[in-house]
Amino acid sequence: MLSGVQDYDHRMEIDADDAERLISHLSPDEPATVLGSSSGGLISLELLLRHPGVVRNLLCHEPPAFKLLPDCEELVAAQRDIYQLYRKQGIAPAAERFAQLIRAGDETQGLLRSFDTKTGPYNFANSMYWFERELPYYGQHDYQISSLRQHQNKLILLNAQGSDPEAMQYRANVVLSEELGIELHLMPGGHVGYAVHAPKFARLVYDILKDRDSSY
Repeated sequence: MLSGVQDYDHRMEIDADDAERLISHLSPDEPATVLGSSSGGLISLELLLRHPGVVRNLLCHEPPAFKLLPDCEELVAAQRDIYQLYRKQGIAPAAERFAQLIRAGDETQGLLRSFDTKTGPYNFANSMYWFERELPYYGQHDYQISSLRQHQNKLILLNAQGSDPEAMQYRANVVLSEELGIELHLMPGGHVGYAVHAPKFARLVYDILKDRDSSY
């Protein structure tokens, strides 16, 4: 639960620091294996940069990192339009526009259900908070390739087999793979394949980690 004044100007840094505190609390004697997807992938990259000592390996799944992409300005403008649509017409039409932006495809209906205020007691508040505090900011966080290169031995890039290769969240990891010279692994399902195909996704994650480090 949030209480008190929030420092939204440094939201990403605070999220990464909170993740570090949680890892240090739960695993004080050894670093953690971290899986971050979508916005969680963005936070996990910041965690790796700010607190590399608590990360054993980071599996970064489809982070929508605009600043890595050549069409960054167009993507920022598109998200700005979605935010304005949300303010004028509400959550549902803005969610549909967002699904188009990320090229959700077969996952569109599932994505829209996650925003549907009738499908859960917290969906209305959560959706409002997401549109107000996450959508306009997270994707625009700037990651320096040179800084990530210092920790690339801990970075594992994951994309979804079912995602549109032209989707922003897919292309960001392609850029990281090319710039850092590290493999890009394809995982089952789409952007939320870890939930829809959980057993298969988990088995592939385990195999990737085992190939990297036999102690897994």
